[in-house]
Amino acid sequence: MRSAQVSVALILSLLHLVAGLSWPSVADSDRYAIRSQRDLTLNVSMDQLLYPGINLNSVLLEPLNYTYEVFSSFSDLVSWGAGRFFLNLYWNYRKGNWQLCPYIEGIQEEYTDGGDHRIVELNYDGTREAAVFYYNDSAYTCNLTVTFDTFLSEIVRDQWIRTTDDNLNARTIIVTLNLQEAISPDFAPNASILTESVVSTSTKATSSTRAHGSSSSLLSTTTRPSSEATSHHSPPSERASSSLLSHTSPTASSSSKPQSTVTSSHTSSSATSSSSHALTRRAVGTELSESASSFRVYATSTAYDGLDTSSDSNDKELSLSEQVKEIMDDYIYTPKDLALDRKRTSFTWNSTGASSVGWPLLEDILFRDFYRILFSFGDIDVDTDEYDTDGDLDVIFSSSEVPYLGTRALLYSTAFSSSELDPSSSPVCSIDVNTYKVDLTSTGDAVPPSFLIASDISDNVFTADAMKQYLKCGFSPVLNATKSTETEIVNYVTENLAAAKWSWEKDEPKVISTASSETTSYLQVKCAAQTEDGWVVENCYNKYRAACRVSKETYNFVLSEKEVSYYDAVDACSSTSNQLFTLPRTALQNTVLERLRQEKVKSEPIWVDLNSLAHPNCWVSGGPGASCRYEASTTRQSVEVVVPTVAAIIVAILLALTLCSKIFGSQQVKARRRRRRYVKLFGEAEYDGVPVILIWLARVSNVIWRPNR
Repeated sequence: MRSAQVSVALILSLLHLVAGLSWPSVADSDRYAIRSQRDLTLNVSMDQLLYPGINLNSVLLEPLNYTYEVFSSFSDLVSWGAGRFFLNLYWNYRKGNWQLCPYIEGIQEEYTDGGDHRIVELNYDGTREAAVFYYNDSAYTCNLTVTFDTFLSEIVRDQWIRTTDDNLNARTIIVTLNLQEAISPDFAPNASILTESVVSTSTKATSSTRAHGSSSSLLSTTTRPSSEATSHHSPPSERASSSLLSHTSPTASSSSKPQSTVTSSHTSSSATSSSSHALTRRAVGTELSESASSFRVYATSTAYDGLDTSSDSNDKELSLSEQVKEIMDDYIYTPKDLALDRKRTSFTWNSTGASSVGWPLLEDILFRDFYRILFSFGDIDVDTDEYDTDGDLDVIFSSSEVPYLGTRALLYSTAFSSSELDPSSSPVCSIDVNTYKVDLTSTGDAVPPSFLIASDISDNVFTADAMKQYLKCGFSPVLNATKSTETEIVNYVTENLAAAKWSWEKDEPKVISTASSETTSYLQVKCAAQTEDGWVVENCYNKYRAACRVSKETYNFVLSEKEVSYYDAVDACSSTSNQLFTLPRTALQNTVLERLRQEKVKSEPIWVDLNSLAHPNCWVSGGPGASCRYEASTTRQSVEVVVPTVAAIIVAILLALTLCSKIFGSQQVKARRRRRRYVKLFGEAEYDGVPVILIWLARVSNVIWRPNR
């Protein structure tokens, strides 16, 4: 019976192959909002920025399988505004290396219902590029060629960094690595397979071509865990995470970790859900061809001898830091870089000002040094005898430098009441503008506004309103819930990332085409104002109070005494000494200004220093005269870097220089000829009664102005 269920599950998996998630295009308003929010935070230290995050394992990989196509969603997630990613790496004790698949191939899994051992293997022309691991009536597909270095090189570097490496689209993100043991139940090596069901199909499964990563090696000689420690493992969805954002933990010892745990609600414990779930698993990462083939279903056996389970002790695997450095060297900001920056005078900052223990400004990281990514360690559930992360700390940040748990990590475990969603306050925190601290409501702790995160769970998923309460306090929301279907996953991710902006209101800034920007109705609708729901685009001639800030005081905002147009806001603020027309550059600053606005003008908007007067959809600060920082094209509804135009200008300059060199060369020849004539003229005798100089001048003028022949 179970063999038949496995067969049905695999057949349906092959009949419902998908090429990956279908992500909707990012709306123009969201694209401009993400870019403008990045630009206005360029003068903010890296640790104070918000990085909307996503747990790749719980949100994508577990419900959709560990395949290349699912990993390829990475660049889509960044384009939607994700800035921090949590990823599990699994230690394969047999090969002594790290893998993205949580299972060790060739090992059978033991079940609690009578000790039944089974594994389902999907063969591709005798190659081993993918395997389907069967757990409690659920099939999990792993593309075995998608290694960590494949993820770094093909997906992060090639698909994202190199396609966005310009001043319009460049972003700096954080990838936090959770280290865990791969699942490896013990089995009896000498027993034989009792039942083998072969199911023929009319199609042949062939893997999509993916090359193995360049690095494969053994870091240290390891021993196999004892059967007592490893003989019983539940599927990933049933294992409680050992930290806030470490979704799976294959060892029982994880319970001793800090108890900011999340247990996914996506389990297979009930017979109904588990049997139906097997039919919805997708064997993505494969293609169908017309030739016939078969796959084998191994059931009711106590051993499996179909795969090589010997330890590959002769392989040489690069360490995590060596893999990261080898592939991402041009783009990665490391702890070693931070240590050097902190030795420089006034180069690192925190919320109080220049600090020798602070972080560089985003502008220095992104546009001075062109760093695109930071790696940090999250939860570590691997014995140091097998892998010691101390050797990686020059390249990968420790969890103390880039926190992922503790007082800086909150869990959205209970929904906020309607009264707690009051826009004038937040149930999460209060802000002390004198100490530059965020006072947490739940614990009473005061934490600095540095790498703060808040995560939801499957039983209590973020809503847009709930997310705003965390954004107000400077917490980066992290999506951690598991959904069942592709549609639910896409909606969950895109809707929440679209709402994870602390600045602009939904569907803002309004997108104005180049043509319509010249019409009377849109001519001046190019200035930003803060309202109850966020920033909106307003007519620059409307009269509101202006947001001013006392110079060099981070949270000391005041409003102008009079209502003025945007064009007069600079003068309205500077009428009082040490005050400047300004805009909030962090979520906390925005919250402080928002509360000041509510106190002074209730629901009325106030001007903030942001406009697109220089070019439609190019949002800049610096008053009405500020210029767009990008090369602008005339393409409708867009501001683009015109690389072809720049190239054409360079070519034109080179052609002009070449032409000039030829012209000047010709003129030099002519000049030499003229000099010979001048010598001849000066050598002649004087005419009677006429000074020789006059004769010379007459002849020179004749030579100079004579038309070229």
